[in-house]
Amino acid sequence: MAKPPKEIRDEHNRNYIAAIEGFDGTELLFESGYKLTINLRVANVTADCPHGYSYEFNLFAPDPNGKPVVRILASDNAHAPSDRKHPHDHWHPTKWNPAGTFPIGVEDGKHVVVNSIEEHIGKFIDASRNVLIGMGLSSHLASMNTNPRRPPNVNETPER
Repeated sequence: MAKPPKEIRDEHNRNYIAAIEGFDGTELLFESGYKLTINLRVANVTADCPHGYSYEFNLFAPDPNGKPVVRILASDNAHAPSDRKHPHDHWHPTKWNPAGTFPIGVEDGKHVVVNSIEEHIGKFIDASRNVLIGMGLSSHLASMNTNPRRPPNVNETPER
Protein backbone atom coordinates (compact mmCIF):
# COMPACT_ATOMS: atom_id res chain seq x y z
CA MET A 1 0.00 0.00 0.00
CA ALA A 2 1.39 3.41 -0.98
CA LYS A 3 2.06 6.01 1.68
CA PRO A 4 -0.19 9.07 1.58
CA PRO A 5 1.47 12.21 0.17
CA LYS A 6 3.12 14.45 2.76
CA GLU A 7 0.97 17.40 3.79
CA ILE A 8 2.74 20.56 2.63
CA ARG A 9 0.99 23.00 4.92
CA ASP A 10 3.12 22.33 7.99
CA GLU A 11 4.80 25.18 9.89
CA HIS A 12 8.25 24.33 8.47
CA ASN A 13 7.10 25.17 4.93
CA ARG A 14 5.17 28.37 5.69
CA ASN A 15 7.67 30.77 4.00
CA TYR A 16 8.06 28.49 1.00
CA ILE A 17 4.31 28.28 0.51
CA ALA A 18 3.96 32.07 0.81
CA ALA A 19 6.60 32.49 -1.91
CA ILE A 20 4.87 30.04 -4.25
CA GLU A 21 1.49 31.68 -3.64
CA GLY A 22 3.14 34.96 -4.69
CA PHE A 23 3.12 33.64 -8.29
CA ASP A 24 -0.68 33.51 -8.32
CA GLY A 25 -2.09 36.07 -10.74
CA THR A 26 1.24 36.72 -12.49
CA GLU A 27 1.02 37.82 -16.13
CA LEU A 28 3.96 37.97 -18.51
CA LEU A 29 3.40 40.06 -21.64
CA PHE A 30 5.83 39.29 -24.48
CA GLU A 31 6.98 41.92 -27.01
CA SER A 32 5.15 39.91 -29.67
CA GLY A 33 1.79 40.63 -27.99
CA TYR A 34 1.37 37.14 -26.49
CA LYS A 35 0.53 36.78 -22.80
CA LEU A 36 1.39 34.05 -20.28
CA THR A 37 -0.72 33.75 -17.12
CA ILE A 38 0.01 31.85 -13.91
CA ASN A 39 -2.83 30.99 -11.54
CA LEU A 40 -1.59 29.00 -8.56
CA ARG A 41 -3.12 28.20 -5.17
CA VAL A 42 -2.27 25.89 -2.30
CA ALA A 43 -4.77 23.01 -2.16
CA ASN A 44 -5.40 19.96 -0.06
CA VAL A 45 -3.22 16.98 -0.86
CA THR A 46 -5.42 14.32 -2.50
CA ALA A 47 -5.06 11.47 -4.99
CA ASP A 48 -5.93 13.94 -7.76
CA CYS A 49 -3.60 16.64 -6.39
CA PRO A 50 -0.61 14.82 -4.83
CA HIS A 51 1.64 17.91 -4.80
CA GLY A 52 -0.86 20.15 -2.97
CA TYR A 53 -1.35 22.88 -5.61
CA SER A 54 -4.25 23.91 -7.80
CA TYR A 55 -2.90 25.59 -10.92
CA GLU A 56 -3.62 26.83 -14.40
CA PHE A 57 -0.93 28.14 -16.75
CA ASN A 58 -1.94 29.61 -20.11
CA LEU A 59 -0.30 31.19 -23.14
CA PHE A 60 -2.63 33.48 -25.07
CA ALA A 61 -2.22 34.71 -28.66
CA PRO A 62 -3.56 38.10 -29.73
CA ASP A 63 -6.91 38.20 -31.51
CA PRO A 64 -7.38 40.34 -34.67
CA ASN A 65 -7.75 43.40 -32.40
CA GLY A 66 -4.41 42.70 -30.70
CA LYS A 67 -5.85 41.52 -27.37
CA PRO A 68 -4.18 38.31 -26.09
CA VAL A 69 -7.29 36.16 -25.57
CA VAL A 70 -6.81 33.05 -27.77
CA ARG A 71 -5.49 30.20 -25.56
CA ILE A 72 -2.76 28.34 -27.49
CA LEU A 73 -0.88 26.43 -24.77
CA ALA A 74 -2.04 25.36 -21.34
CA SER A 75 -1.35 23.16 -18.33
CA ASP A 76 -3.67 22.66 -15.38
CA ASN A 77 -5.08 20.19 -12.90
CA ALA A 78 -8.73 21.31 -12.87
CA HIS A 79 -10.04 18.03 -14.31
CA ALA A 80 -8.81 14.58 -15.24
CA PRO A 81 -7.11 14.41 -18.65
CA SER A 82 -8.74 12.27 -21.33
CA ASP A 83 -6.01 9.62 -21.05
CA ARG A 84 -6.13 9.18 -17.25
CA LYS A 85 -8.40 9.31 -14.22
CA HIS A 86 -5.78 10.24 -11.56
CA PRO A 87 -3.92 12.52 -10.97
CA HIS A 88 -5.36 15.50 -12.77
CA ASP A 89 -2.10 17.13 -13.92
CA HIS A 90 -2.17 17.55 -17.69
CA TRP A 91 -0.78 19.56 -20.60
CA HIS A 92 -2.79 21.00 -23.52
CA PRO A 93 -0.37 21.28 -26.48
CA THR A 94 -0.80 23.90 -29.16
CA LYS A 95 -3.28 23.18 -31.95
CA TRP A 96 -1.99 24.51 -35.29
CA ASN A 97 -3.74 25.56 -38.49
CA PRO A 98 -3.67 22.96 -41.32
CA ALA A 99 -0.43 24.40 -42.70
CA GLY A 100 1.18 24.15 -39.25
CA THR A 101 2.19 27.80 -39.29
CA PHE A 102 -0.25 29.53 -36.93
CA PRO A 103 -1.65 28.48 -33.54
CA ILE A 104 -5.44 28.26 -33.42
CA GLY A 105 -6.10 26.82 -29.95
CA VAL A 106 -5.16 23.87 -27.76
CA GLU A 107 -5.41 20.10 -28.13
CA ASP A 108 -7.05 17.81 -25.57
CA GLY A 109 -5.04 17.53 -22.37
CA LYS A 110 -2.59 14.66 -21.87
CA HIS A 111 -1.35 13.49 -18.48
CA VAL A 112 2.00 14.86 -17.28
CA VAL A 113 4.01 14.08 -14.16
CA VAL A 114 4.59 17.11 -11.93
CA ASN A 115 7.63 16.49 -9.73
CA SER A 116 7.65 20.02 -8.35
CA ILE A 117 5.50 23.03 -9.08
CA GLU A 118 8.57 25.26 -9.61
CA GLU A 119 9.91 22.89 -12.25
CA HIS A 120 6.50 22.75 -13.92
CA ILE A 121 6.26 26.56 -14.08
CA GLY A 122 9.76 26.67 -15.61
CA LYS A 123 8.87 24.04 -18.22
CA PHE A 124 5.71 25.93 -19.14
CA ILE A 125 7.56 29.24 -19.56
CA ASP A 126 10.24 27.50 -21.68
CA ALA A 127 7.57 25.79 -23.84
CA SER A 128 5.77 29.13 -24.30
CA ARG A 129 8.97 30.80 -25.45
CA ASN A 130 9.66 27.90 -27.82
CA VAL A 131 6.21 28.35 -29.42
CA LEU A 132 6.98 32.03 -30.02
CA ILE A 133 10.50 31.38 -31.33
CA GLY A 134 9.14 28.61 -33.58
CA MET A 135 6.86 31.19 -35.22
CA GLY A 136 9.74 33.65 -35.61
CA LEU A 137 8.36 35.97 -32.90
CA SER A 138 10.12 37.69 -30.04
CA SER A 139 10.13 35.81 -26.74
CA HIS A 140 11.44 38.83 -24.82
CA LEU A 141 9.27 40.21 -22.07
CA ALA A 142 7.67 43.63 -22.54
CA SER A 143 6.16 43.69 -19.04
CA MET A 144 5.28 41.59 -16.05
CA ASN A 145 2.31 42.04 -13.75
CA THR A 146 2.96 40.50 -10.35
CA ASN A 147 -0.26 41.55 -8.70
CA PRO A 148 -1.30 38.28 -7.08
CA ARG A 149 -4.95 37.53 -6.63
CA ARG A 150 -5.72 37.75 -2.93
CA PRO A 151 -7.97 35.08 -1.48
CA PRO A 152 -10.91 36.53 0.45
CA ASN A 153 -10.35 36.89 4.17
CA VAL A 154 -13.03 35.07 6.14
CA ASN A 155 -13.11 38.00 8.58
CA GLU A 156 -13.91 40.58 5.90
CA THR A 157 -17.43 41.79 5.31
CA PRO A 158 -18.40 41.72 1.62
CA GLU A 159 -18.94 45.15 0.04
CA ARG A 160 -22.53 46.02 -0.77
